[in-house]
Amino acid sequence: MPTPIIIFIAMAFVSSMIIGWTISMIHHFKRMVITIDQAESAIDVALMERFEMYALLLDLMQSYVHKQAQLFSIKKLEQPTSISERQAFTERLSEGLKTLQEVIEKTPELKSSESIMKLQDDVIENEENLSAACRIYNANVSYYNQKVIVFPSAMIARWKNHVKRPFFEVHVNNKIEVHHHA
Repeated sequence: MPTPIIIFIAMAFVSSMIIGWTISMIHHFKRMVITIDQAESAIDVALMERFEMYALLLDLMQSYVHKQAQLFSIKKLEQPTSISERQAFTERLSEGLKTLQEVIEKTPELKSSESIMKLQDDVIENEENLSAACRIYNANVSYYNQKVIVFPSAMIARWKNHVKRPFFEVHVNNKIEVHHHA
């Protein structure tokens, strides 16, 4: 075979490999974005469940706590859209649940209520679900962010306008502590 034909075949092979890799990376980024969006959706579900539990606790406590309107600041469902808004919403709910827990601890009738105890168990389960959803989201974001900044996939990321995503951070001191009393 003449040398120009070999060079042409080699260039065609290398070009097809580069084109194949590029197409593969574009689709890989699309799949990563979908996976992150799904994990974000799981966080939304856990946050909405948490809000519903908070509202239910408020309703159950209504007959025991007369100045409820002054004690609790989260009254309406807010629809957080960004990760930072979700974090702020999570922190406000955690603070509200802590306040409710303090009221429960100070009110013997509430401490002995089976409905309140069941809801406290649900709050713990929701906390675990939210933590799991955050871990999954953050793991996916970590992988995505690595691809966005590491060569050679960073070239595709810049070309297709993929930027680093923020992590979802829930501070440990926001965890709800629930104590059951007999």
